[in-house]
Amino acid sequence: MANTRQLDDEQPFLFPLTNSRVLPDPSKFFSKNLFFSSSLSTNSFFQNFVLNDGNIQEYIHPYLIKPSDSSLSLCYPSLSVSSHSMQQVFTPDLTISSSTDLCHWERGWQQDSNSEAVNIYYSAALMGLAYGDLHLASIGSTLASLEIHAAKMWWHVKEGDNLYEDDFAKDNKLVGYLAANHRLDLIRCYQSERECKIGFHVLPLLSITEFLFSNVDFVKDLVKWSPSLYTVGDGWMGFVYALEGIYNNKVALEKIRSLKRFDAGNTLSNLLWWIHSRHDYRKMGSCHEKQCCIG
Repeated sequence: MANTRQLDDEQPFLFPLTNSRVLPDPSKFFSKNLFFSSSLSTNSFFQNFVLNDGNIQEYIHPYLIKPSDSSLSLCYPSLSVSSHSMQQVFTPDLTISSSTDLCHWERGWQQDSNSEAVNIYYSAALMGLAYGDLHLASIGSTLASLEIHAAKMWWHVKEGDNLYEDDFAKDNKLVGYLAANHRLDLIRCYQSERECKIGFHVLPLLSITEFLFSNVDFVKDLVKWSPSLYTVGDGWMGFVYALEGIYNNKVALEKIRSLKRFDAGNTLSNLLWWIHSRHDYRKMGSCHEKQCCIG
């Protein structure tokens, strides 16, 4: 239901003070200059929060939360102002989406790679920069950073870190399926080829991939581990050679030029861009866990 009152000048929407001991000021998390074509009712979307003790209710300005199985959309109310009336409209501002391969099995929610989630948040940060929305850029880059740190902890298997059993860490450099209560060495469609497993964790090959694989010592071990007992196509090998290019451009370039096929949206031009834009770590010192070689 629209709210109307006489206004002479256009003005941005202002969040009311929350005076909350728990909740932050919501105005810090939403941009003010987005517009939505159709108006929505405001009287149904008030969200009230109750403290754990159940005695004090904390109120925050109304905003719409639209959850689904794979995403969470947040919308905030802004004003559409004319010389005769004021109308509140809800503007979609941020959608947080999980990876499309996050699926629910008998053991609960599980995922078979981390690259999609990293690139979702990376794309959000780039869109924020492109449109001058610093809030979106900040949120996207923060979530991408958190996802990368989580990937290095849970998905990248390193001997001696005591996170997984010694037998599992000895035979695996990457986790195949990861869930809240279990992990497997297999990946999507129960494939066990190591090159395919690497491909699922790398694709799509973008600039942020080098942040995800910034530990060159781990990358070298991963490439050495990759040859499996199966024969995989050139499409999967392209991702292995891309990782090799982080620390050995010349050898990786020769291997990439020998490829006859490319897969999962990868192309020869993309691989050549990757190889020629990587710095040679041998000239700048090996990049370890807390360092990044950025091309």
